Amino acid sequence: MILFKLLPLLGFLFAETIEIRSPRRTDYGDWQGWKNCPDGTYAYAVKHKVEGDQRGGDDTGLNAVALFCNPLHWSTYNTNREILSGEGGWGGWKGVKYCPEGLVMIGFALRSEADQRGKDDVAADNFCGYCGTPDGPRDQSNWISGDTPGWGDWTQDQFCPQGFAVCGINTQIEGDQGGGDDTALNNVDLRCCRVPPVSLSCTPSYTLERLTEYDNRLGAGTIQIEYQKKISFSRTTGSTKTVGREEKEAVLSKVTTGVELSAEGMYKGVTLTGKTSVNYEHRNSRETISSHQIQTMVQEVMSNEKTITETYNVPAHKGVVIEQLFMTCGNIKVGLPKIVTRSS
Repeated sequence: MILFKLLPLLGFLFAETIEIRSPRRTDYGDWQGWKNCPDGTYAYAVKHKVEGDQRGGDDTGLNAVALFCNPLHWSTYNTNREILSGEGGWGGWKGVKYCPEGLVMIGFALRSEADQRGKDDVAADNFCGYCGTPDGPRDQSNWISGDTPGWGDWTQDQFCPQGFAVCGINTQIEGDQGGGDDTALNNVDLRCCRVPPVSLSCTPSYTLERLTEYDNRLGAGTIQIEYQKKISFSRTTGSTKTVGREEKEAVLSKVTTGVELSAEGMYKGVTLTGKTSVNYEHRNSRETISSHQIQTMVQEVMSNEKTITETYNVPAHKGVVIEQLFMTCGNIKVGLPKIVTRSS
Protein backbone atom coordinates (compact mmCIF):
# COMPACT_ATOMS: atom_id res chain seq x y z
CA MET A 1 0.00 0.00 0.00
CA ILE A 2 2.81 2.44 0.88
CA LEU A 3 4.53 1.67 -2.42
CA PHE A 4 1.39 2.57 -4.41
CA LYS A 5 1.11 5.88 -2.53
CA LEU A 6 4.73 6.70 -3.32
CA LEU A 7 4.47 6.01 -7.06
CA PRO A 8 2.77 9.34 -7.97
CA LEU A 9 5.35 11.22 -5.90
CA LEU A 10 8.23 9.42 -7.59
CA GLY A 11 6.67 10.19 -10.97
CA PHE A 12 6.61 13.89 -10.11
CA LEU A 13 10.23 13.88 -8.92
CA PHE A 14 11.46 12.52 -12.25
CA ALA A 15 8.91 14.12 -14.59
CA GLU A 16 10.12 16.65 -17.13
CA THR A 17 6.63 18.10 -17.67
CA ILE A 18 3.59 18.56 -15.43
CA GLU A 19 0.10 19.62 -16.56
CA ILE A 20 -2.05 21.99 -14.49
CA ARG A 21 -5.78 22.26 -15.23
CA SER A 22 -8.54 24.79 -14.74
CA PRO A 23 -11.43 23.54 -12.57
CA ARG A 24 -14.18 22.24 -14.90
CA ARG A 25 -17.15 24.55 -14.28
CA THR A 26 -18.42 23.87 -17.81
CA ASP A 27 -17.48 21.17 -20.29
CA TYR A 28 -18.60 22.23 -23.76
CA GLY A 29 -16.57 21.78 -26.91
CA ASP A 30 -13.44 19.96 -28.00
CA TRP A 31 -9.84 20.13 -26.88
CA GLN A 32 -7.72 21.81 -29.54
CA GLY A 33 -4.39 20.08 -28.83
CA TRP A 34 -1.17 21.10 -27.15
CA LYS A 35 0.96 23.94 -28.45
CA ASN A 36 4.40 24.26 -26.85
CA CYS A 37 7.06 26.94 -26.53
CA PRO A 38 10.30 26.32 -28.46
CA ASP A 39 12.91 24.46 -26.41
CA GLY A 40 14.61 26.66 -23.85
CA THR A 41 11.80 29.23 -23.76
CA TYR A 42 8.86 29.74 -21.39
CA ALA A 43 5.60 31.69 -21.44
CA TYR A 44 6.09 35.29 -20.35
CA ALA A 45 3.19 37.19 -21.97
CA VAL A 46 -0.45 36.64 -22.86
CA LYS A 47 -3.03 37.97 -25.32
CA HIS A 48 -6.80 37.53 -24.96
CA LYS A 49 -9.48 37.26 -27.63
CA VAL A 50 -12.65 38.67 -26.09
CA GLU A 51 -16.23 39.31 -27.16
CA GLY A 52 -17.76 42.25 -25.31
CA ASP A 53 -21.16 42.38 -23.63
CA GLN A 54 -23.84 41.69 -26.26
CA ARG A 55 -26.52 43.57 -24.28
CA GLY A 56 -29.05 40.76 -24.13
CA GLY A 57 -27.68 38.80 -27.07
CA ASP A 58 -25.68 35.58 -26.93
CA ASP A 59 -22.49 36.23 -24.93
CA THR A 60 -19.32 34.16 -25.28
CA GLY A 61 -16.80 36.21 -23.25
CA LEU A 62 -13.29 34.80 -23.58
CA ASN A 63 -12.75 33.19 -26.99
CA ALA A 64 -9.02 32.37 -26.95
CA VAL A 65 -5.75 32.72 -25.06
CA ALA A 66 -2.41 33.10 -26.83
CA LEU A 67 0.89 32.84 -24.99
CA PHE A 68 4.27 34.27 -25.98
CA CYS A 69 7.57 32.59 -25.13
CA ASN A 70 11.02 33.92 -24.22
CA PRO A 71 14.17 32.52 -22.57
CA LEU A 72 14.67 32.87 -18.83
CA HIS A 73 15.99 36.24 -17.59
CA TRP A 74 14.73 37.93 -20.74
CA SER A 75 15.22 41.67 -21.15
CA THR A 76 13.80 42.17 -24.66
CA TYR A 77 10.09 42.08 -25.51
CA ASN A 78 9.53 39.57 -28.30
CA THR A 79 6.21 38.45 -29.80
CA ASN A 80 7.67 36.19 -32.49
CA ARG A 81 7.25 33.02 -30.42
CA GLU A 82 3.46 32.81 -30.13
CA ILE A 83 1.55 29.64 -29.22
CA LEU A 84 -2.21 29.35 -29.72
CA SER A 85 -4.37 26.27 -29.14
CA GLY A 86 -7.46 27.15 -31.15
CA GLU A 87 -9.84 30.11 -30.93
CA GLY A 88 -13.54 30.86 -30.85
CA GLY A 89 -15.10 32.78 -33.70
CA TRP A 90 -16.34 35.85 -31.84
CA GLY A 91 -14.78 39.04 -30.55
CA GLY A 92 -11.36 40.50 -31.19
CA TRP A 93 -7.80 40.29 -29.94
CA LYS A 94 -6.71 42.66 -27.18
CA GLY A 95 -3.22 43.95 -26.45
CA VAL A 96 -0.37 41.78 -25.20
CA LYS A 97 0.18 41.73 -21.42
CA TYR A 98 3.75 41.06 -20.27
CA CYS A 99 5.22 39.65 -17.07
CA PRO A 100 7.58 42.04 -15.27
CA GLU A 101 11.00 42.03 -16.91
CA GLY A 102 12.95 38.81 -16.43
CA LEU A 103 10.00 36.83 -15.01
CA VAL A 104 8.09 33.98 -16.65
CA MET A 105 4.68 32.43 -16.12
CA ILE A 106 4.50 29.97 -13.22
CA GLY A 107 0.74 29.49 -12.87
CA PHE A 108 -2.72 30.75 -13.76
CA ALA A 109 -6.35 31.16 -12.78
CA LEU A 110 -9.44 31.09 -15.01
CA ARG A 111 -12.50 33.25 -14.44
CA SER A 112 -15.58 31.35 -15.56
CA GLU A 113 -19.31 31.13 -15.10
CA ALA A 114 -21.02 27.90 -14.13
CA ASP A 115 -23.71 26.25 -16.28
CA GLN A 116 -26.72 28.62 -16.35
CA ARG A 117 -29.22 25.75 -16.68
CA GLY A 118 -31.06 26.84 -19.81
CA LYS A 119 -30.10 30.50 -19.74
CA ASP A 120 -27.24 32.09 -21.71
CA ASP A 121 -23.99 30.26 -20.97
CA VAL A 122 -20.69 32.15 -21.23
CA ALA A 123 -18.20 29.65 -19.74
CA ALA A 124 -14.70 31.20 -19.49
CA ASP A 125 -14.54 34.99 -19.18
CA ASN A 126 -10.90 35.80 -18.31
CA PHE A 127 -7.45 34.26 -17.96
CA CYS A 128 -4.88 35.45 -15.41
CA GLY A 129 -1.24 34.38 -15.62
CA TYR A 130 0.99 34.48 -12.54
CA CYS A 131 4.60 35.53 -13.06
CA GLY A 132 7.72 34.63 -11.12
CA THR A 133 10.91 32.60 -11.29
CA PRO A 134 11.02 28.80 -11.63
CA ASP A 135 12.47 28.42 -8.14
CA GLY A 136 10.67 31.37 -6.52
CA PRO A 137 7.49 31.60 -4.42
CA ARG A 138 4.11 30.53 -5.80
CA ASP A 139 1.76 33.45 -5.13
CA GLN A 140 -0.19 36.31 -6.72
CA SER A 141 2.55 38.94 -6.35
CA ASN A 142 2.82 39.46 -10.13
CA TRP A 143 -0.09 38.78 -12.47
CA ILE A 144 -1.35 39.62 -15.96
CA SER A 145 -5.00 39.30 -17.02
CA GLY A 146 -7.34 40.46 -19.77
CA ASP A 147 -9.93 43.22 -20.08
CA THR A 148 -13.20 41.30 -20.20
CA PRO A 149 -16.91 41.81 -19.35
CA GLY A 150 -16.45 40.20 -15.93
CA TRP A 151 -18.86 37.28 -15.85
CA GLY A 152 -18.45 34.50 -13.32
CA ASP A 153 -15.85 34.11 -10.60
CA TRP A 154 -12.16 33.29 -10.42
CA THR A 155 -11.47 29.60 -9.97
CA GLN A 156 -8.75 28.20 -7.75
CA ASP A 157 -5.15 29.20 -8.55
CA GLN A 158 -3.09 26.57 -10.37
CA PHE A 159 0.71 26.67 -10.02
CA CYS A 160 3.63 24.80 -11.56
CA PRO A 161 5.75 22.91 -9.01
CA GLN A 162 9.01 24.46 -7.83
CA GLY A 163 11.65 24.22 -10.53
CA PHE A 164 9.09 24.36 -13.38
CA ALA A 165 7.68 27.12 -15.59
CA VAL A 166 4.80 27.29 -18.10
CA CYS A 167 5.81 26.04 -21.55
CA GLY A 168 2.59 24.91 -23.28
CA ILE A 169 -1.16 25.42 -23.59
CA ASN A 170 -4.24 23.35 -24.52
CA THR A 171 -7.75 24.83 -24.63
CA GLN A 172 -11.27 23.45 -24.82
CA ILE A 173 -13.39 25.45 -27.27
CA GLU A 174 -17.00 25.02 -28.36
CA GLY A 175 -17.65 25.80 -32.01
CA ASP A 176 -20.54 27.72 -33.54
CA GLN A 177 -23.83 26.17 -32.42
CA GLY A 178 -25.70 27.46 -35.48
CA GLY A 179 -28.27 29.59 -33.70
CA GLY A 180 -27.95 27.78 -30.37
CA ASP A 181 -26.17 29.01 -27.24
CA ASP A 182 -22.47 29.63 -27.94
CA THR A 183 -19.77 29.59 -25.26
CA ALA A 184 -16.44 29.50 -27.17
CA LEU A 185 -13.58 28.89 -24.71
CA ASN A 186 -14.48 26.66 -21.74
CA ASN A 187 -11.26 25.44 -20.13
CA VAL A 188 -7.50 25.93 -20.20
CA ASP A 189 -4.74 23.47 -19.34
CA LEU A 190 -1.12 24.57 -19.13
CA ARG A 191 2.02 22.47 -19.43
CA CYS A 192 4.88 23.16 -17.01
CA CYS A 193 8.42 22.21 -18.08
CA ARG A 194 11.23 21.44 -15.68
CA VAL A 195 13.86 24.17 -15.90
CA PRO A 196 17.37 22.69 -16.26
CA PRO A 197 19.81 23.40 -13.42
CA VAL A 198 21.87 26.52 -13.94
CA SER A 199 25.38 25.85 -15.22
CA LEU A 200 27.81 28.72 -14.63
CA SER A 201 31.18 28.85 -16.31
CA CYS A 202 33.12 31.30 -14.18
CA THR A 203 35.75 31.65 -11.48
CA PRO A 204 34.90 33.92 -8.53
CA SER A 205 36.86 37.16 -8.28
CA TYR A 206 36.88 39.48 -5.28
CA THR A 207 36.90 43.24 -4.80
CA LEU A 208 36.98 45.56 -1.82
CA GLU A 209 34.64 48.45 -2.51
CA ARG A 210 34.72 51.70 -0.55
CA LEU A 211 31.62 52.36 1.55
CA THR A 212 32.89 55.49 3.26
CA GLU A 213 36.01 57.24 4.58
CA TYR A 214 36.65 59.95 7.14
CA ASP A 215 39.79 61.96 7.87
CA ASN A 216 39.84 62.90 11.55
CA ARG A 217 43.59 63.39 11.81
CA LEU A 218 43.17 67.04 12.76
CA GLY A 219 40.21 66.40 15.05
CA ALA A 220 40.42 66.59 18.82
CA GLY A 221 37.52 64.24 19.55
CA THR A 222 35.86 61.04 18.39
CA ILE A 223 33.52 61.32 15.40
CA GLN A 224 30.75 58.80 14.72
CA ILE A 225 30.07 58.03 11.06
CA GLU A 226 27.43 55.90 9.33
CA TYR A 227 27.67 53.62 6.34
CA GLN A 228 25.41 51.16 4.55
CA LYS A 229 26.35 47.69 3.40
CA LYS A 230 24.21 45.79 0.91
CA ILE A 231 24.17 42.06 1.54
CA SER A 232 22.61 40.85 -1.68
CA PHE A 233 22.87 39.22 -5.11
CA SER A 234 22.68 41.37 -8.24
CA ARG A 235 23.59 41.29 -11.92
CA THR A 236 26.40 43.35 -13.39
CA THR A 237 24.94 43.34 -16.92
CA GLY A 238 21.45 43.67 -18.34
CA SER A 239 18.49 45.55 -16.92
CA THR A 240 17.18 42.54 -14.97
CA LYS A 241 18.71 42.48 -11.49
CA THR A 242 16.82 39.49 -10.05
CA VAL A 243 18.94 36.39 -9.40
CA GLY A 244 17.12 33.05 -9.04
CA ARG A 245 17.85 30.55 -6.31
CA GLU A 246 19.33 27.97 -8.68
CA GLU A 247 21.74 30.63 -9.95
CA LYS A 248 22.68 31.49 -6.38
CA GLU A 249 23.38 27.83 -5.66
CA ALA A 250 25.49 27.65 -8.83
CA VAL A 251 27.54 30.63 -7.62
CA LEU A 252 27.98 28.96 -4.23
CA SER A 253 29.30 25.80 -5.89
CA LYS A 254 32.06 27.84 -7.57
CA VAL A 255 33.65 28.90 -4.26
CA THR A 256 36.67 26.59 -3.96
CA THR A 257 39.47 28.89 -2.74
CA GLY A 258 39.84 31.55 -0.09
CA VAL A 259 41.34 35.04 -0.12
CA GLU A 260 43.91 36.89 1.98
CA LEU A 261 43.48 40.40 3.34
CA SER A 262 46.32 42.58 4.64
CA ALA A 263 46.14 45.65 6.84
CA GLU A 264 48.83 47.32 4.74
CA GLY A 265 46.72 47.31 1.61
CA MET A 266 48.14 44.15 0.03
CA TYR A 267 45.44 41.69 -0.96
CA LYS A 268 45.95 38.23 -2.36
CA GLY A 269 43.23 37.54 -4.92
CA VAL A 270 41.42 40.81 -4.12
CA THR A 271 41.16 43.96 -6.24
CA LEU A 272 40.87 47.40 -4.62
CA THR A 273 38.53 49.98 -6.12
CA GLY A 274 38.86 53.77 -5.88
CA LYS A 275 41.46 56.05 -4.35
CA THR A 276 41.63 57.49 -0.86
CA SER A 277 43.06 60.60 0.76
CA VAL A 278 44.06 58.60 3.83
CA ASN A 279 47.58 57.15 4.07
CA TYR A 280 47.52 53.82 5.87
CA GLU A 281 49.85 52.67 8.56
CA HIS A 282 51.99 49.77 7.37
CA ARG A 283 51.41 46.68 9.44
CA ASN A 284 52.32 43.06 8.97
CA SER A 285 48.97 41.60 10.09
CA ARG A 286 47.05 39.54 7.57
CA GLU A 287 43.68 37.85 7.59
CA THR A 288 43.01 34.70 5.62
CA ILE A 289 39.41 33.94 4.73
CA SER A 290 38.98 30.28 3.88
CA SER A 291 36.74 28.91 1.14
CA HIS A 292 34.50 27.46 3.86
CA GLN A 293 34.08 30.90 5.44
CA ILE A 294 33.20 32.44 2.08
CA GLN A 295 30.70 29.65 1.42
CA THR A 296 29.10 30.38 4.80
CA MET A 297 28.86 34.07 3.93
CA VAL A 298 27.27 33.33 0.55
CA GLN A 299 24.74 31.04 2.26
CA GLU A 300 23.95 33.86 4.70
CA VAL A 301 23.25 36.19 1.78
CA MET A 302 21.06 33.53 0.12
CA SER A 303 18.91 33.21 3.24
CA ASN A 304 18.54 36.92 4.03
CA GLU A 305 19.29 39.66 1.53
CA LYS A 306 19.20 43.08 3.19
CA THR A 307 20.73 46.54 3.49
CA ILE A 308 22.20 47.37 6.90
CA THR A 309 23.13 50.77 8.33
CA GLU A 310 26.08 50.57 10.73
CA THR A 311 28.13 53.11 12.67
CA TYR A 312 31.85 53.48 13.33
CA ASN A 313 33.62 55.72 15.84
CA VAL A 314 36.66 57.43 14.30
CA PRO A 315 39.15 58.30 17.06
CA ALA A 316 40.79 61.69 17.28
CA HIS A 317 43.90 62.11 15.15
CA LYS A 318 42.95 59.14 12.96
CA GLY A 319 41.59 58.59 9.48
CA VAL A 320 39.53 55.58 8.43
CA VAL A 321 38.46 53.84 5.24
CA ILE A 322 35.63 51.27 5.43
CA GLU A 323 35.30 48.74 2.63
CA GLN A 324 33.02 45.79 1.88
CA LEU A 325 34.08 42.52 0.29
CA PHE A 326 32.28 41.62 -2.94
CA MET A 327 32.45 38.44 -4.99
CA THR A 328 31.71 38.34 -8.73
CA CYS A 329 31.11 35.18 -10.79
CA GLY A 330 30.18 35.78 -14.41
CA ASN A 331 27.56 38.54 -14.39
CA ILE A 332 26.42 37.78 -10.84
CA LYS A 333 27.75 39.92 -8.00
CA VAL A 334 27.43 39.10 -4.30
CA GLY A 335 27.72 41.68 -1.54
CA LEU A 336 29.25 39.66 1.31
CA PRO A 337 28.80 40.67 4.97
CA LYS A 338 32.58 41.04 5.44
CA ILE A 339 33.72 44.59 6.29
CA VAL A 340 37.37 45.69 6.23
CA THR A 341 38.39 48.77 8.22
CA ARG A 342 41.75 50.45 7.66
CA SER A 343 42.99 53.45 9.60
CA SER A 344 45.90 55.88 9.46
